[in-house]
Amino acid sequence: MAVARTLSPHLGDLDGERATRALNTLLEYILRSGDAALRDTLIQSLHPSLKERSMTIADVLRQEGKAEGVAEGTRASKLEDARRMLARACDWELITDITGIRPADLEGSAPS
Repeated sequence: MAVARTLSPHLGDLDGERATRALNTLLEYILRSGDAALRDTLIQSLHPSLKERSMTIADVLRQEGKAEGVAEGTRASKLEDARRMLARACDWELITDITGIRPADLEGSAPS
């Protein structure tokens, strides 16, 4: 409960809903910051209902990270396909139609 005592003076003037939003924002920041020791210390000192909420935020962030990774991998694959198509003398209309990659997209990326 040390965290709650520390935060209470800062959240005291906020109504319940605003205090909850402020705490959620703080938890999300700490979870996103990547400081595992700070995150673990905070979660262990939370009230059980807040521990559950913090884990829910962590799960959401984990899913967002997976989705970002999949999107990055898909984009990298399309860029590589476009490079291979160019190497085989395909025209840009065909490349863009199949991959969605345009010449400017390829210029700004390094080969994998």
